[in-house]
Amino acid sequence: MKEQEKTVRVRMMTQEKLEQENPQMAAKIRAAAEMIRANRTDCVAFHTEDGERKVAVSEIMYYMTDDRKLSVHTADGFSFQVKMTMKDMEELLKRESFLRLHRGCAVNRLYVRHILNGAVELTNGERLEVSRRRFPQVKEQISEAWEEKA
Repeated sequence: MKEQEKTVRVRMMTQEKLEQENPQMAAKIRAAAEMIRANRTDCVAFHTEDGERKVAVSEIMYYMTDDRKLSVHTADGFSFQVKMTMKDMEELLKRESFLRLHRGCAVNRLYVRHILNGAVELTNGERLEVSRRRFPQVKEQISEAWEEKA
């Protein structure tokens, strides 16, 4: 027997029409486009105990200090430690997409799924605490980023 060929119909439509007909799909397309734009950014080389590690800035979900070392957590679930300060890391990345949650942690707002009371939940389900002092600013900046995507 011959295998049946599958035909996929593709049609073009304007962004406005897509928003009207399928807002969920439009949101997914916007999120994917944002990730593609973010992936065009530079890579950063880190000196770790295991050698040098090159990481795309867009793949960094968050970084935080832990016992005088900086832990970098990436979207693929990998983490590694580097000898840097939070200030050094901020200067290295120089990206608007990173928000400082408290003195020892910054998150890439592209990976924030929910804003909770005193915390943010990431797309991988992890929760990161936000200081009381910074919470209003973090909430506002994340809300603005979500509005930009919409």
